[in-house]
Amino acid sequence: MRSVKAVAVGVLVLVCGMSKAADQAEIRAHYLDMRTFAQSVQMDYLTQECLKVAPGQGALMQAALVQWRAENGEAAIRGSDAALRLMPDAGKTPAEQASIIREDAVASFAPELASAPEKTCQRGLNGIRFSVPVEMRGDTLADRNLRYDIYKQAYVPTAGLMRCMDLDAIETHVVSDKGAGADRVIEESWTMHGCGKEQKASVVYAPAAGGTSVVVSFPNITLPPKPAD
Repeated sequence: MRSVKAVAVGVLVLVCGMSKAADQAEIRAHYLDMRTFAQSVQMDYLTQECLKVAPGQGALMQAALVQWRAENGEAAIRGSDAALRLMPDAGKTPAEQASIIREDAVASFAPELASAPEKTCQRGLNGIRFSVPVEMRGDTLADRNLRYDIYKQAYVPTAGLMRCMDLDAIETHVVSDKGAGADRVIEESWTMHGCGKEQKASVVYAPAAGGTSVVVSFPNITLPPKPAD
């Protein structure tokens, strides 16, 4: 879960540095790009550390990061530019802002790199490849930002239902894809695996609305009756 937490921390550092006078609509418009900027800094830090402590996985991360930057580099630059404009108190240059995000990445990842380097680097590799810290298998129509938002929303209830904090894989399947444009709604089945168990979740989202549209439910779970007063 650290890799999701670290990304959230990196974005939070940026958001907390915003001027109170900043236009909230403009902030929302640039949020995903700013998140991509934070992710790029964190991925670079973790890749460099993994090259030292788990060279095999570090090399795979390095190769995956090249592909990630080819696909997301422009968004990261836009995010850096937006952060400089909307939150000058969080750093007057891209290097200053990256330094702040890197400090939080060190605080989040260093203990786990020391205690479980291969496991931490595998999660980092998954994060670069899939935008979540676990391996994803199967088909999904969710882009990298939606995958992250779905995982973030699904993790806590899934871990509670499975009594397992250490998820290691997700199998996905597209159930339906209806409508178009602003009316398009997609339903998928996400089966979480971990601790030798599995838990299926129903995921519904509207791509045009982004992460705010995500609804995760567990159709096969029956809640116990509410105690009588």
